[in-house]
Amino acid sequence: MKKAVLVLADGAIFHGSSFGAKGEVAGEVVFNTSMVGYQELITNPCFAGQILVFSYPHVGSVGMNPQDVESDKPHAIGLVLSELTQASHWRAKESLDSYAERWGIAGICALDTRRVMSHLRKHGCQPGVLSSEPLSTRALVDRARWTKPYDDVDLVATVTTDKVYAYPEDSAKQGHRHVVVVDLGVCRSVLNSLVALGAKISVVPAATSAETILGMSPQGVFLSNGPGNPMAVKGASQTVASLLGKVPLAGIGLGYQVLGLAAGLKVAKMKMGHRGGNQAVRSLESGQIEITAQHHGFVLEASKTNKDVKASYRNVNDDSLEGIWLPTLKAAGIGFQPLGAAHMHPFYQTFARWLNNNA
Repeated sequence: MKKAVLVLADGAIFHGSSFGAKGEVAGEVVFNTSMVGYQELITNPCFAGQILVFSYPHVGSVGMNPQDVESDKPHAIGLVLSELTQASHWRAKESLDSYAERWGIAGICALDTRRVMSHLRKHGCQPGVLSSEPLSTRALVDRARWTKPYDDVDLVATVTTDKVYAYPEDSAKQGHRHVVVVDLGVCRSVLNSLVALGAKISVVPAATSAETILGMSPQGVFLSNGPGNPMAVKGASQTVASLLGKVPLAGIGLGYQVLGLAAGLKVAKMKMGHRGGNQAVRSLESGQIEITAQHHGFVLEASKTNKDVKASYRNVNDDSLEGIWLPTLKAAGIGFQPLGAAHMHPFYQTFARWLNNNA
């Protein structure tokens, strides 16, 4: 394999071997602690514009297939692995290496990802450059420092749909409760959870106005997951503020944070973020601990809740706010994806009751 290097804006340098597309990419370097599901992660719009470090040492054994993806294309721009393993799964259509090359994703492997993650834990996620080009590391560090801050980019504009569409396309499989999903970077698993609730889904672009959404006569509006800083999503919080109290609202991931902004809360950047399929949260209503999947680098500030906004979930590890609900306005949001049969989670079931009562 050709040599490759990962450099960070603070000057840290990590050498390894290249796979996937050759060349150079620049973006925010983050890590994910999931042990499985790399196909879902690579194709999750939440990782748009990011170089993704995997904590699990062996990645690639199940190859890539069209069944286990969250969208029609990959969104992570770079992959950092300890070991790239050979595909050996019966559903694999191609290897991770060939998939990354086909889609222009740069990759680096054969390096100590524990050291990379330890550095990011200590110094925080930051811009970086992944390159297989024969350039000096000094030049690459400079390029990493010149990379436009991830926080300032409206990444939702790069992943949202450009037209309204129904999901699923087969009308015979559509439910009877009309839900408008605002696409901030929606995952198929989220859409499938709504379908399991009996929803007939209309997915609309992120910039769709409140007037247009209400003109579609929905029983409820769902704000999807997505990438980046919720404060950088142009007009989203204003649109949601115009919808509050007029139709039941639910938000997940980035959609939850946009809902919080619309309700008057503040957002803060996290040092490392929550990214992985092993994030523990506590329900403040039941006291139950849940293991969830999370993919975000921003958080609603827990100290900024007011009498109209109730905290519903907190992170077990850092006590950060993981869920809110606005009982008088029929609105709720969670910062995580429930694992297992997600549509049976209290969050989705509450939204389902609101849909039925609003019919």
